[in-house]
Amino acid sequence: MIYIDSNIFLYPVIYDLDAVPEASRAKAKLHEISSGDIEAYTSLLTWVS
Repeated sequence: MIYIDSNIFLYPVIYDLDAVPEASRAKAKLHEISSGDIEAYTSLLTWVS
């Protein structure tokens, strides 16, 4: 299980996926999480800060 912070949610939204490699990696990781390949968790502080 991995901990994810706000960057994994923000990068694919605010950066060009073709220009910023971190943005495309973040999007790919979110797909892995949503498909159940990876277990992840976050904190309430991630959403309110």
